[in-house]
Amino acid sequence: MPSTVALTLSKWVLDLATRLIKANVRLHNTERLTDDMAVVFVVNHFTRLETVLLPYVLHQHTGKEIWALAAAELFVGRIGEFLESTGTVSTRDPDRDTRIVRSLLNGEHPWMIFPEGAMIKDKHVVNARGEFEVYSGNGRRPPHTGPAALALRAEFYRHKIGCLHARPGQQGLAQALEKFALDAAEPALAKRTVIVPVNVTYYPMRAHENLLRRIAERYADNLTPRALEELSVEGTTLAEDTDIDVTLGDPIDVRTYLNAPEYAAMMACGLNDMDDLERDPKSLFQEAVQQVARRYMTAIYRLTTLNLDHVLAAILRRRPAGRFSESDFRRRAYLGARRVRALPGYRCHKSLDQYPELLTEEPCPPYDDFLALCDREGALRRRGATLIKNPPRIHDAADFHLVRTRDMTYVIANEIEPLAEVTDTLNHVARAPRCWTARRLREILWGEDQHRFEEDYARYYDPALSKKPDVGRPFFLRPLWPRGGVLLVHGYMAAPLEVRSLGEYLYTRGYAVYGVRLRGHGTSPVDLAETGWEDWYASITNGYAVLRSLTDHLVCCGFSMGGLMALLA
Repeated sequence: MPSTVALTLSKWVLDLATRLIKANVRLHNTERLTDDMAVVFVVNHFTRLETVLLPYVLHQHTGKEIWALAAAELFVGRIGEFLESTGTVSTRDPDRDTRIVRSLLNGEHPWMIFPEGAMIKDKHVVNARGEFEVYSGNGRRPPHTGPAALALRAEFYRHKIGCLHARPGQQGLAQALEKFALDAAEPALAKRTVIVPVNVTYYPMRAHENLLRRIAERYADNLTPRALEELSVEGTTLAEDTDIDVTLGDPIDVRTYLNAPEYAAMMACGLNDMDDLERDPKSLFQEAVQQVARRYMTAIYRLTTLNLDHVLAAILRRRPAGRFSESDFRRRAYLGARRVRALPGYRCHKSLDQYPELLTEEPCPPYDDFLALCDREGALRRRGATLIKNPPRIHDAADFHLVRTRDMTYVIANEIEPLAEVTDTLNHVARAPRCWTARRLREILWGEDQHRFEEDYARYYDPALSKKPDVGRPFFLRPLWPRGGVLLVHGYMAAPLEVRSLGEYLYTRGYAVYGVRLRGHGTSPVDLAETGWEDWYASITNGYAVLRSLTDHLVCCGFSMGGLMALLA
């Protein structure tokens, strides 16, 4: 067991290391943890950073030392000594199961286990049948069920200790307590074993030159391609422009599985039950183990923090190779992001809040950064207003340890593959006919513009100052086959009626016309006083996107201040 001095020292080292990390680490849903829980945290595994960072982050919020299982290959030299001092146990430690069960019984130390069993660099965790499978050195295999088996064993022993504690004369209790190094039964009986699914999502996921890699290259000779790949990812993950969302799911109370009718005989109170289980621990509870494992694997990925990269990568994956217009890709990304944000029960990253910026050709940093990634990896090329998708790479086992530096867009798309509801939504958007996406976009934006006016008019209506609704309501005139589009912008303290006549004239000449209502106008002075030029500009962007879905030939013009806003646009 790690000494108090070692734990104190390791906390100091971790605290220093965490201060050096520039990434924004955010822990969510800690209120789901209660004092009566003996916890096994099950976590998805993408970087080596998680082995060190997560126990520290969880300790900061729980006040408890988090012990963990880690790959045996890490227990070398000073790194191995450091891990051991923090309570981390090698996966090859012959006493690991006993240590885990004992600490779960006394409830002193929560455990962190990676059920995938290794870093899943390609994020590919489901097969064609939708079953969980991960890459191993010899192929693909199901995730480990060890966390479920250990939690069920701990809870089984807790139940049996309770049986012995309640027995007249408490026959056999002293031996059971000695077996697990427990001083008394009451502390163990006051706890319950739970498995808490945890998801770690990085945004953005990138792999490129960074300080950590430069230091390693300076002081280490002959770094392997695999080492360089891991340094490229780990170092970039620590950067200040990276968000790390650590999300805790609902605790899984494993006792409910032991209460199933098929385990009634095993759960009956007998004297030698614990010895029977110890002689053959893998033969019992197998159905419950499988059920619990499926549940926590599903929950881990259900907790993924969805971001704009997921939307863009998933849509790009389902687009056929070849040319397509960037405006069409932006529209699909807009509709996809909008739909994903509306799905209930998912955590969304702030990058999804920027999806309205996709509607124009103006810079949208998250979108532009993703396209730059595609260009670096050769997945996509930009030629003016056209995007050219190259045929996707065929990945095999040899790519696994280098995939994050060669094809990160593939990795990003894989991350949401376990989320059928999300992928089905994005599949529909990606594969829908171009005319459908354009029509749907118009319906949404035109409907929102009208609703926004009706809502503002009702809220700010002043019988002494407000004009009739038709004065301030935006208008959209669309011929069957428009020659082009014209965006009309009224002046300051005016309303769309000011440019309506011109709009109708242009409509009779075959042009689609959108008469913008600048936010705050057409209602009352109080409404106008609460808006600024950014709100007016957003109104123009909305109208522009509607017309852009109809034609590539656009004219934007306005009167007075509306002319200045048109010039800015």
